[in-house]
Amino acid sequence: MSITKVTASIISTAALFSLSIAYAGDMGSKPAPLSVPYVGGEVSASWIQKNAPRVNSVTGNISEQNWGGRLSAGMLRFHTEQLALMGEIGGGYYGSRSVTIPQLSASSKLEVDGYDVLVGALYKLKHVDVFGQVGFMIENARMSFSRQDLNKLAPGDFIHGSSSARLNTTQVLPEVRAGGIYNVRDDLGITLTYMHAFGSTPGFSGSVTASQADGINSVSSAKQQNPSLNSVLLGLHYYIV
Repeated sequence: MSITKVTASIISTAALFSLSIAYAGDMGSKPAPLSVPYVGGEVSASWIQKNAPRVNSVTGNISEQNWGGRLSAGMLRFHTEQLALMGEIGGGYYGSRSVTIPQLSASSKLEVDGYDVLVGALYKLKHVDVFGQVGFMIENARMSFSRQDLNKLAPGDFIHGSSSARLNTTQVLPEVRAGGIYNVRDDLGITLTYMHAFGSTPGFSGSVTASQADGINSVSSAKQQNPSLNSVLLGLHYYIV
């Protein structure tokens, strides 16, 4: 065999070997996953929708503790490189609202937590993703009431003593969420979200009089459905890839 033929054979063998390596490299590359699970954690500032009670023409003083937090887990299912459907479950604490009526030695407190199931869509931009979700929240409203001196509620030396009560109500409320995710890394983002749960505006109004001659006369109106919630949440969104 001539030197020219040997050289040509070596060159062709090397070329085939190079092509096989390049093809094997292409076969080993991984496509972007269609389904991506994620977890999230958020701090929240929430406003509980509730009217101050009014008893015997006296309106209570309201104070709010707005801070809370939420944990979540979900899944993205990409249909294009930019558009994904999402499903999510989560649970959080959304603060409290306290009322005092010093003139009647009365006080009450309402605390709210909730557990939600949501579906929605996410759209990826260059550095920021935007999303919207709808679903429902299983909202727990825990209420406590205390009256330290019943004689202040109905003066006249006819009623004495004190009373207290605790009540927990659970309702399923429609919920919407919308927000954005700033992607710090491919697997980590900072989230800013607005959330609204569609409940009611609970409240109480009434008047009580008592005397030896007329007995106890009470007229009251109460609305005790679970309250609406408005929340702004800031947190982290971690993709499990």
